[in-house]
Amino acid sequence: MKVAVLCCAFLALVSGPLPAASALLFDGFESYNRGVLDANSPFDANTAPNGGPGNPWWSPYNPGLAVVAAETNIVGGIITNAVSPHAGTNMVRGGVYKIDWDFFNLAHRLNRSKAFSGNVSLDWWFFDPVGAKTNANAAPQYQDFASLAFYTSVPGNADYFTNNLGQADPGLGTTQLSLGAATSQIAGYKSTNYQAQIFHTSSSNAYDQPNGWFNLPVMRTVGWHHALINVGSPSSNGATPVSFYIDNFLNPALTNTASLTNGLNCIVLQAENGNLTGYFDDLTFNAPVLSIALAGPNAIVTWPVTNWTLQFSTNLVGSNFTDIPGATSPFTNSATNGTRFFRLRQ
Repeated sequence: MKVAVLCCAFLALVSGPLPAASALLFDGFESYNRGVLDANSPFDANTAPNGGPGNPWWSPYNPGLAVVAAETNIVGGIITNAVSPHAGTNMVRGGVYKIDWDFFNLAHRLNRSKAFSGNVSLDWWFFDPVGAKTNANAAPQYQDFASLAFYTSVPGNADYFTNNLGQADPGLGTTQLSLGAATSQIAGYKSTNYQAQIFHTSSSNAYDQPNGWFNLPVMRTVGWHHALINVGSPSSNGATPVSFYIDNFLNPALTNTASLTNGLNCIVLQAENGNLTGYFDDLTFNAPVLSIALAGPNAIVTWPVTNWTLQFSTNLVGSNFTDIPGATSPFTNSATNGTRFFRLRQ
């Protein structure tokens, strides 16, 4: 199971400017065993303890997503049969049953039990097997998407909550920022285009305002597509800017605002909500960028947000990082103190 978790930016005080690093999570699904992805699916290929160590992906609908190699698509009647991973040798798709969801707990795994309040992004690759084909077995049945979300029962001290039936239960999704192919097909839905979701939107531009679905000016096509959800800083009135991109990262397909009262505590991959499954690969979750540069005898540490706390350590052991009380950007640190590593936390 490959989940490279990098705590924001580790920057040693050495001579010369240093590059910023912002990826908290990258998962290309390369080291998982092929078969059921879910850590909470007993006796399956990637079973792991709740909360770690090991596989962080879990599903309330066992089995959920499946880890596969290049294959002939298992659903008949579609345009594309042969599908290869975007990179490497593995990718994930819907499994055996309809409605295959997998969750990654951002709060527990990446943010000291707290939801992220903003200034984050999620990008990934998805494979659309049908594009804009409009017969009953094609475009309207492809309803896969990925989300940044807040679910009420996702805990801060484990990956998932187990209900009295012994099932992993995420609770209710009160915030959902989604991108892909929508499940909502009411009046106004365009099966020829991709969709984005801002759950509980007040925007009149949404074709399904109660569920927050927008048609995007991006036509569906068969093949791999690069998707990005970028979440900005919350404003004083609680409105957080959100932008959605597909393939073109210079021009957003949709920019709007969302109310993130409780923040974002999970990533959700949703496949085979209709009768067809697509594929996901090479997922990256990013948090605020931390950068550092020398200025005479000092090292200047900067970051672009105000609701994060700067920490430092003399080594890369996670438990050794301590808060720097009152530190604000730019933060000046003597370069003669020896090696220091910095990161941000919420």
